[in-house]
Amino acid sequence: MSNVFRFQSDIELQAGSPQGKPQRVRILAYSGGTMRVSGWGAVAIDLAGLETPARLPILVDHDATTGGVAGSGEPQSNGRELTIAGSLASTPAGEKVASLLRDGVPLQASVGVEPTTTQRLRAGEKISVNGREIEAGNEGLTLVKAGRLREVSVLPVGADANTQVSLAARKSDMDQDK
Repeated sequence: MSNVFRFQSDIELQAGSPQGKPQRVRILAYSGGTMRVSGWGAVAIDLAGLETPARLPILVDHDATTGGVAGSGEPQSNGRELTIAGSLASTPAGEKVASLLRDGVPLQASVGVEPTTTQRLRAGEKISVNGREIEAGNEGLTLVKAGRLREVSVLPVGADANTQVSLAARKSDMDQDK
């Protein structure tokens, strides 16, 4: 996945899960605006052109091995932002994420997007995307007009600081924004 953008966001714990039940998680994976992506500079994703699978893996640190799997979730977009509703697995990676969040450690999330169509904007150019107007800064901006969402990762530091992940106490917490 060398051609995959990774966009990052905050994680926050709401509550624990009952014994033996999977820990539910809700991730605001992409807030819809501009991010700084290492090696790419300023980047935005057009959510209207993003292909999302029915379910996708939630990984730790973009570790695409079975040891890096923390859970899975269902991506959802309202045209302004991208969320993931899912659960953490009872794997070492999933248990580590839940433990860190319960201990109050601020974590972030990152989406792995494989771009299929991009557009380069020059400094000062504006474009309407995800229900807002975005202006390219001095270095310009890469707009991912179309792409495939491959995974969402949990990690300590991310590019999109306007997002968050919450562990939910009940399934109804997962359905509140539908």
